[in-house]
Amino acid sequence: MKKTILALILIFGIILIGSVFSYEYINTDNSTNAKTSYNKVVIFTPHPDDETIGMGGLIEKLKSEGKEVHVVVMCSGNGVVNNLYSYYNVPVLFNATPAESKKIIRKDAFVRVMNIDGVSYEMIGIDDGGTTDENVFEVMNRMYYEGYGEFYTTTRDYNIDHQHCADAMKIMMEKYPQLKYRQFPVYWHAADNGSVRFVPSPIINNYTDYNVSEYLPKKLEALQVYYNIQLFPANRYETNIERVYYLN
Repeated sequence: MKKTILALILIFGIILIGSVFSYEYINTDNSTNAKTSYNKVVIFTPHPDDETIGMGGLIEKLKSEGKEVHVVVMCSGNGVVNNLYSYYNVPVLFNATPAESKKIIRKDAFVRVMNIDGVSYEMIGIDDGGTTDENVFEVMNRMYYEGYGEFYTTTRDYNIDHQHCADAMKIMMEKYPQLKYRQFPVYWHAADNGSVRFVPSPIINNYTDYNVSEYLPKKLEALQVYYNIQLFPANRYETNIERVYYLN
């Protein structure tokens, strides 16, 4: 009887060990049982459209590599300067403020784009300009505990929400150096009158320019949604080249 019990305990132990080491990376933080996989990619975008401008092709590339992609947009998009056109006839209350109207229209557009991309997503809904290093890091930290092992976010540029996303990633790198961290610029190939509009300020200068022509149809379909609500003019951005900065 004792031998039977010992054998069962041994078998259970072997199964348990095998299940633990089936993950690519095992979290050793004793405060959680979360297990992190580099096949789970999370993209932190400050505003609903940054993900497509900066990574519309790379999202498809990551999916083609078998990665599980999740997009987190931190802000509601209510602070855009121009008034938006409700191309999709999104219900907006007659007494809604311009900011409330923009929030509704941009959320609807973002959801449409995520359905085109075929990825999971969430919108945190902070007002534009309302991010901080701390509230972005809080969400990034949650995604770590949900098992994500590869993190993308924007480089630093003139936009305060982009800056906070980049700075929150610095905090993540210090706390969890074993994870993979990437940055993508939004404006580096945006042109007004043929000139480069904004130069990104990444954490480091190790980058790769990806030709995403293979995935262009999906990106153009997604961009068309944002064009339709007149968020920005068509052909403002180069579409077939995307840049990624590798932080580790």
